[in-house]
Amino acid sequence: MDDELPIGAVATRSGLAVSALRFYEQRHLSESWRPRIDARIVLLEKLRDRLDRCIGCSCLSLQTCSLANPQDRAAAFGPGAVMFADGR
Repeated sequence: MDDELPIGAVATRSGLAVSALRFYEQRHLSESWRPRIDARIVLLEKLRDRLDRCIGCSCLSLQTCSLANPQDRAAAFGPGAVMFADGR
């Protein structure tokens, strides 16, 4: 017995068009997504851990807080939570 669903059944169950499923299948996009998703997870875990240290800190200091970003200086490093990407 074959455990795989026909593409039409997958399209119906997922709510996607068959053409969309074929598109992702042809360019193997999901293979390139995993490393990017893993990198985002690591970044979000770093953000969570740093925020855990801040909760209850009560320093309220924009001069010493590593999360402060006056004049948006972090924009020069790129989009996203770049201060956590490489330990800045």
